[in-house]
Amino acid sequence: MIRAVLDAIVVVSAVLTKRGVSRQILEALRSEQFVLVISETILFEWGRVLRYAKVRKLHGLKEKQIAGFLDDLSHLAIPTAGEFRLPTTTRDASDDRYLGCAIEGNATFLVSGDQDLLVLEQFEGIEIVSPRAFVSVLDKAAGGR
Repeated sequence: MIRAVLDAIVVVSAVLTKRGVSRQILEALRSEQFVLVISETILFEWGRVLRYAKVRKLHGLKEKQIAGFLDDLSHLAIPTAGEFRLPTTTRDASDDRYLGCAIEGNATFLVSGDQDLLVLEQFEGIEIVSPRAFVSVLDKAAGGR
């Protein structure tokens, strides 16, 4: 089974758009086409970004809805201890949390819209791909549906 880490850009995009590749990724997660790997740090980051005033204005979710959404995702995911630390690897050191989680959780993919991560293309055997590329991977794994 494909194991993947999603960065905050992917999750927030899925909340903000009713259609599109980020939303397709969440739908694929819910239909068990891949396993989500997260850490508490990443879950916190998703919540922090979803609670930004300008983002809240766009999605219109109330605090209870945000908390419920994050709780649902955490129940669908395999948590990591969040203890794996990398020496600074990315251009933006805060992105290293995603790589650390992917390594610790034996993920095969890190899905990101962040150029600081995408420029790496691969790290320690983990493919770093855009949401569109990940949807293609999921389609191929499902037999081209």
